[in-house]
Amino acid sequence: MCGVMRFQGEQLRNILMRQSEPVQVLDRFGRVQIEYRRACAAVGLLRLGEYTGTGTKHRIRFIRAESAEDQVTPWGADIDFAPPKRRMRGRSPKEPHSVRREIVEAAA
Repeated sequence: MCGVMRFQGEQLRNILMRQSEPVQVLDRFGRVQIEYRRACAAVGLLRLGEYTGTGTKHRIRFIRAESAEDQVTPWGADIDFAPPKRRMRGRSPKEPHSVRREIVEAAA
């Protein structure tokens, strides 16, 4: 990819404030923690630690903490939006089906 650079500090803040495209926040393993639809919302993270932004001088694609100590979990990144897992009625998840049948037959 041509023209991709890394930005830090005030330069990174200025680009994010002007940017209208979303920006991703990566964890220390390179996985996406959260994506901000408005890049200026990610500026709050820059105050909490040393971050590096990767992209062009017009658009930062993602930001990442410089070290594990600077890594801050962004608000909302730890929320799981998946529906809750339902337990089957009358069965314990640790109890196999055949054991349950034996218990029911013994009670009858």
